[in-house]
Amino acid sequence: MVLWFGNFITTLYTLILMLNASLQLRFMFSLWCNVFCYLLWLLMIVCIYSRTQAEANKTATYIHEIWNQHSQKKDLNEELRHLQLIACRFLNTKLIFNAKNFFRLDETFFHVIITAVVTYLIILIQFRT
Repeated sequence: MVLWFGNFITTLYTLILMLNASLQLRFMFSLWCNVFCYLLWLLMIVCIYSRTQAEANKTATYIHEIWNQHSQKKDLNEELRHLQLIACRFLNTKLIFNAKNFFRLDETFFHVIITAVVTYLIILIQFRT
């Protein structure tokens, strides 16, 4: 992620600088393709984390449904009671992907990255002039 962030800022900064200069159209097109690939990669990673988190949080309902089926049959034993405790624990604690508690890896991460990139670009452009 850190390498992606550095490469993305470098590419955007180069693209902004090249917009003022008269360079070949092929070079500009390759930079735009680079930016598009970086954004697509970020969107894909965020969607994968979000989908995995949502599916993992559904685990508690699946476990609880299994326990309900056995409880309706009056087929309860110690293992099924333990299953009920696991289901209650999963219902009370939600799975959250984060990076060392610095930021969450879900849809909000996409907004954080975009704001950080824009902030760094503004700083770089101000130092350039």
